[in-house]
Amino acid sequence: MNKTKEAIYEASVDVFSQSGYTGAAMDEIAERAKVAKGTLYYHFKSKEDLFLFVMQTGLGHMIDDARLILEKPLPPEEKIAGLCKSQLRVVRKNENFVKVILSQLFGQEERQRLLRGKLNEYAQLIRECIGELRIEKGTEKETAAAVFGFLGTMVSAAVYSAMAGPQKKDISSLLIQNYLHGIL
Repeated sequence: MNKTKEAIYEASVDVFSQSGYTGAAMDEIAERAKVAKGTLYYHFKSKEDLFLFVMQTGLGHMIDDARLILEKPLPPEEKIAGLCKSQLRVVRKNENFVKVILSQLFGQEERQRLLRGKLNEYAQLIRECIGELRIEKGTEKETAAAVFGFLGTMVSAAVYSAMAGPQKKDISSLLIQNYLHGIL
């Protein structure tokens, strides 16, 4: 991605996370990205187009990062632990992007369908890793519950980050332990 698109991406994430999709203005995004409004419209014909780019790019980074970890020749439990650590790092570093994801998860607009499609792609990676981890093959419902438990852990980490503020502690090891071995 070139520097202009990177600046637009970063500014868009900030504006969408602070103002929501409806309240976000292309003028403000251009101003924060330090590009002319014409430059913004040269790259993106509409706010919807820009938002789809933000979702594709941000979730693409998460999926690529997950694939790098899952392709390593490690035992499944180490893959899951590595995936947890990596994704928790992503959540901490990209809190505004996580806010944008959570704000757009529901609804039937194109952007929301795209978001759910990308999240399903991510969930499939997790499903495959959990499938390797399980000694006894569970039912599809059990595997789905494990995948959504993992995703819930990631969302919980995002909520914790938002609530704890600047003094937040790294709780990734505890979350990984709880996910893999339970609370009790």
